[in-house]
Amino acid sequence: MISYKLSPDNPNYSSHLYPDINPFEADNPLIFQDEKNKIQAYYNSKRKTWIAEFSHTHFRTPRSIATLIATTCILVLTTLQTIYIKESYFKGN
Repeated sequence: MISYKLSPDNPNYSSHLYPDINPFEADNPLIFQDEKNKIQAYYNSKRKTWIAEFSHTHFRTPRSIATLIATTCILVLTTLQTIYIKESYFKGN
């Protein structure tokens, strides 16, 4: 190994530490090929890209999500009211 004392004050300190470290075999370009292919397949999916763009554009704040929920509730209640009135009108005749 290294014969002289390693200390953080020594300018060669980091250059002697890093050659021994090879995390995840980063010098091998094929090691993450499967993950790269999955990411590329996800990126190439038009449906997922469209959904991501739509949610990023229209649902940036909690206020917009609350507005969507309120609007949906109003539409459902209006539809139920219309059905109820229609049924009661035709049953009365």
